[in-house]
Amino acid sequence: PRIKETLKSTDTIMLDGMRSNEEYEYLKKIFPNLVVLSIATRADIRYARLSKRSIRPLTVEESKARDTAEIENLNVTGPIEHADFTVRNEGTIGEFQKQLEYFEKIIAMQEGGRALSAILTELLAFSKPGISLLDIETHAMKRIREAGMKPSFPSVDNYQWATCLCVNEVIVHGIPTPYTLKTGDLLTIDIGLIHKGYHVDTAWSKYIAGK
Repeated sequence: PRIKETLKSTDTIMLDGMRSNEEYEYLKKIFPNLVVLSIATRADIRYARLSKRSIRPLTVEESKARDTAEIENLNVTGPIEHADFTVRNEGTIGEFQKQLEYFEKIIAMQEGGRALSAILTELLAFSKPGISLLDIETHAMKRIREAGMKPSFPSVDNYQWATCLCVNEVIVHGIPTPYTLKTGDLLTIDIGLIHKGYHVDTAWSKYIAGK
C-alpha cells in the first residue's frame, strides 16, 4: 500500500534489498514496470570490505557462511537472475556513481518510451476515415502534455508540430495538414517526446480501412 500511495506523487521509486525470488515475483505481478538493478562485487573485494566496515564487521569465514545460508534458505539468487541491469561495484565511489547515473538515464528513456508507445497506439486507433491530419496532431500534442512530457520535434528549428504525418507517396517528415483520411490511405505516424531531458522517437504505418 505504501508503494502504491507513493506512486501517486512520483513516477519512480527505489526499493533497496530484494532478498528472494518470491519477493521478486510478488512485486512484478503488482508492478509490471518493475526494473531490477543488481549491484555485483567480486567475492574477495566484498569480503574485504565487510571485514573493515565500522558496523557489524564480518570475518571472511562469517561472510562465506552468510552467503551460503542466504542462497540455501532465501533463494537470493532469484532477483539477481531476473535483473534488468547489473552494475559492478569494484572500484572507487566515483566510478560506482557514474554507473548509477548511466542506469538512471536508461530508466528515464524506458519511461519515456513506454509513454510514447501508449500514445502512438492511441493515435493509430484514432486514425480513421474522416479524421484529418491536424486532428491527429492536436490529439498527439494533448496526450504528450497530459503525460507531463514535452514534444520532441519542436526542438528542431522552425518546426512546431509534435508529429510528422505521411500519407501514401509521402515517404518521411510529412507536415500535418487539413488533409482528411480516406479509406485506402497508407498513414505513417512519426512522433517523439522529451522525458527528463532525453528524446525518444517512434513511428508506425497503418492502412486506413473503411468504417
